[in-house]
Order: sequence, then C-alpha cells, then structure tokens
Amino acid sequence: MSVQYLATWAGGHRYDLDRAEDVVPLLVSIHECHKPVVVTLEARVDACGLRVTRGLHLGVGHEKRGFAFPYGCPATGYAIQRGVRPWHRDLRFCFDGTPTPFHPAETRITPEQVWALALSYTATGRPTEAVDWGRPPTRRKRPAA
Repeated sequence: MSVQYLATWAGGHRYDLDRAEDVVPLLVSIHECHKPVVVTLEARVDACGLRVTRGLHLGVGHEKRGFAFPYGCPATGYAIQRGVRPWHRDLRFCFDGTPTPFHPAETRITPEQVWALALSYTATGRPTEAVDWGRPPTRRKRPAA
C-alpha cells in the first residue's frame, strides 16, 4: 500500500492500516457489533512520506445501509450505489460519541459496497468510480414533439 491510514471510531478506538487488504476485516468486525458508527479512514502519509489531509468517513454497523463521504481533496458528495433507493427515514450513526442523523439520500449504499469502497480507497488513495459521488443523475433530453 502506498498510503498509510489510521482508522478511528467511537469510544476512542484507533487502528493503523499498513496494508489495504486489512481494511475489510476491520470494517466487518465493527459492523458485526450492530452498533452504527462513523469510521474515519485518515490518510497519514503519501508514497513520498509527506503528511496528507484527506480521508473517508464511513457509516458502518447498520444491517442494510451505510455511507461513504470523502473529505479533503478531491471533494465530492456522499456515495450513491446505482440502483439503491433512499432509505425510508434518517439513520443514526455514532460520530465521536454522538448519535448523528444521516439523511436517506446520504445512506444509499449497502454495507458490502462500503467495504468495497474502503478497500479501493485505501489501495488507490482516491474515490472509486464504481459509485456516483453525490452527483445528480444525468437528465435525458426529451425528444422534440
């Protein structure tokens, strides 16, 4: 892995990720506690050893939904998994010890997609194009009548 990450979540938990493939078992173990929390993957240093300030906030622990939101550069919106409709109400994920509501439009990915996004992100250092990142769907032009 060219970029090292620090994973943090509620209760002061911290875990250093030295290999990209370590992120999925970590997220699965947090998910299996069935307590929705925000896990932050913070990039520590880049391939040249320089400190960076970017990362990914992940909603983990809800049985059917999660979220992903990159911060730093490049800035995007919440991940939207194609074909996943908004949840019927806000979902609460514990962020730094505080239950925080997330709007249905922000939780439009499955837990499995959260894990895939995290693996791709830690391996490449950037958001994957496997999902839409808060961009509205492309509108099709109506044919002229």
